[in-house]
Amino acid sequence: MALNVFDHDDYRPVWKSYLYQLQQEAPHPRRVTCTCEVDNRPKYYGREYHGMISREETDQLLSQAEGSYLIRESQRQPGTYTLALRFGNQTRNFRLYHDGKHFVGEKRFESIHDLVTDGLITLYIETKAAEYIAKMTINPIYEHVGYTTLNQEPTLKKHRPLSPDMPDGPLPVKDAHNAEERLTSLVRRATLRESDMMPKYEKVHNFKVHTFRGPHWCEYCANFMWGLIAQGVKCADCGLNVHKQCSKVVPNDCQPDLRHVKKVYSCDLTTLVKAHNTKRPMVVDMCIQELEARGLQSEGLYRISGFSELIEDVKLAFDRGYYTEKAAVNWFGNQTRNFRLYHDGKHFVGEKRFESIHDLVTDGLITLYIETKAAEYIAKMTINPIYEHVGYTTLNQEPTLKKHRPLSPDMPDGPLPVKDAHNAEERLTSLVRRATLRESDMMPKYEKVHNFKVHTFRGPHWCEYCANFMWGLIAQGVKCADCGLNVHKQCSKVVPNDCQPDLRHVKKVYSCDLTTLVKAHNTKRPMVVDMCIQELEARGLQSEGLYRISGFSELIEDVKLAFDRDGEKVDISSNVYEDINIITGALKLYFRELPIPLITYDAYPRFIETAKITDPEKRLESLHEALKLLPPAHCETLRYLMAHLKRVTSYEKDNLMTSENLGIVFGPTLMRAADLDAMTALNDIRYQRLVVETLIMNEDVLF
Repeated sequence: MALNVFDHDDYRPVWKSYLYQLQQEAPHPRRVTCTCEVDNRPKYYGREYHGMISREETDQLLSQAEGSYLIRESQRQPGTYTLALRFGNQTRNFRLYHDGKHFVGEKRFESIHDLVTDGLITLYIETKAAEYIAKMTINPIYEHVGYTTLNQEPTLKKHRPLSPDMPDGPLPVKDAHNAEERLTSLVRRATLRESDMMPKYEKVHNFKVHTFRGPHWCEYCANFMWGLIAQGVKCADCGLNVHKQCSKVVPNDCQPDLRHVKKVYSCDLTTLVKAHNTKRPMVVDMCIQELEARGLQSEGLYRISGFSELIEDVKLAFDRGYYTEKAAVNWFGNQTRNFRLYHDGKHFVGEKRFESIHDLVTDGLITLYIETKAAEYIAKMTINPIYEHVGYTTLNQEPTLKKHRPLSPDMPDGPLPVKDAHNAEERLTSLVRRATLRESDMMPKYEKVHNFKVHTFRGPHWCEYCANFMWGLIAQGVKCADCGLNVHKQCSKVVPNDCQPDLRHVKKVYSCDLTTLVKAHNTKRPMVVDMCIQELEARGLQSEGLYRISGFSELIEDVKLAFDRDGEKVDISSNVYEDINIITGALKLYFRELPIPLITYDAYPRFIETAKITDPEKRLESLHEALKLLPPAHCETLRYLMAHLKRVTSYEKDNLMTSENLGIVFGPTLMRAADLDAMTALNDIRYQRLVVETLIMNEDVLF
């Protein structure tokens, strides 16, 4: 659809809806489910997984309808997975990956359904509108409504979605009100006037890939941005939203928005002056004006340094953008409350930061009202928690109907009435759903601290510890980043250390906390340790210099990436990695990259002190006590590793690896101090060696 060119006063830009209509017409996903049980199905795939089937069988299964899809294991490369998708009357095959999210290209999705939906939209639009897309940037609306009109008083120049067959031209008068409501960020920026005194600096846009919620149109070419996620890019400095391809031709006329420019120091100079609409950075103007107001006669001016702490204070004050105004929450409790108000891109009086003053005041009134009316109730919220009834303590039992539901404070405690059972079922929380999962009785019950982060909940939420409502507009409570548990901030201080990580939150294997990893995968030890040791012992432990000789670093890195990508499905057999030293290197690398070492920072001093004991019997007793300081998952992994290394020493005539040699290799790998100066760390190496050597030699006694 061609755009007519109007004078600035008459031009009425429109959003072009051709691509939007195509997205609506795109085929919908149709999952082809497997009717029989498939062995070794990856836990992150559902009934769409069909195992190792041929391309011919796949074609037959998908031939029923456009949008049909399934997942199969590759026959050519076992252990890898293929997404087979029916589009354009033929089957398309894509290599499928999972690293916590599903992906076949750059975009990552929470579910296979979303991935297929986005893929069908993209295939459909890029097939139907290939020529149209190639020409999208030829007649942009950007020059008519963008920064080039910032110095003019604009008339009613609004964007609105139109169907392709709607004639271009001025808006009918009857649509003027509706058009007013459809203002976009681009047009709103076009209503701002730069001062005639201000120089027009050129600034490149700072585009970042962005996921838009709901339909969005490109603010350069006015075409719809298709897809479910990562539909286009957004300028991090001014908020301009455009297609990725359009971003390559947008002029360098970024007009930064103060909402996006968070600081003064360490900010690009051009970005800063354009954001504040000044000729020069405010720091330069204000400091020079202050200096000249005081006089320039001071001896050693600029040569003599001031106190660094006070200089840092000035820097922080500029970055904070202190405002001396007071926010009055008008007439609450028959009195006026005054709060010091700040702005650093968002408004705040305390920890919470808000987009608008209205939201800040709304949240403040809610908080003041609840904490005034229910102060005593809040103080007692943690006394009778529901957590022990429905949480991790019941994971090994078949739960009865114990669900969360919002209750008024005067509603009696006790079992749910039968008539409420159905509604309660619908109000299941993530905590209760987790309570229906059963851990294997064979798995040790490792203790793990929750990793709580302040969180903003959308819509009403109830605390999964005390069952009370979480009040406020933003930052109403905290959420565990590992397992997703939602609780009040005060309740988080009394929640037991029983975090059960969710695989959706654990994105990798290497560089992941050891306890988090084993609880997420429900194993005794990290899969890397088990699989590498099993592979080594299957090949034999007679190789000379085992663990001492390094493998090729590139191939060791390959093994690491394979574990992070494929988890327990990774193939580290001799067919793939012939050199045994690559496997030993991968195992050592895993221990080196642990964020908390196998022998933890807390236990490190005790182990070093133990190594300094000269009497062998007393050293052994002390080492036995030191092992009790390790978290259970760490201790179990150390036991398993030491038993393996003990077996390695039984072949020392062939591999030349004594317990002393292995101590030299594994000492610095398994234990390190949190922060030591270089000389102390160097002195500790011999004690680290002695600790590991003693553990290997006395493995059967100590564990």
